[in-house]
Amino acid sequence: MIELYVKGDSLWIEPGRLEENVYRGTPGVEQVVLFGDRNIGMLVAVVVPTAKFLAAHDGRASSPEACRAMLARLQDQGRACGVAAHELPAAVILETERWTFANGGLSAIGKVARAELKIRYLVCLYQ
Repeated sequence: MIELYVKGDSLWIEPGRLEENVYRGTPGVEQVVLFGDRNIGMLVAVVVPTAKFLAAHDGRASSPEACRAMLARLQDQGRACGVAAHELPAAVILETERWTFANGGLSAIGKVARAELKIRYLVCLYQ
């Protein structure tokens, strides 16, 4: 569970449920993990995009256009699935390296290593 403060209210979000049931189905998404906390005040999606998505953006995951396009896709997917406004990502970080057990992105049983990935992306989350 993630606790977010939005307009002075404390809201709780289940990131695993949203990742699995909503955002993994977004066109162009290969892997996704959601982060946020009471200090950030918004939900941030870290996405490993598909090769097709990257090719459509000249292979540059770091371009502002690619980030805006992915964020729009995630938000459209969330709205189509009827999630609450505070469960829509407000920002996205694109990662080109697929998460695996070998690189610490997945646990031994193949689940997202949330704590490890949060440490990896912590600097980006607080910018």
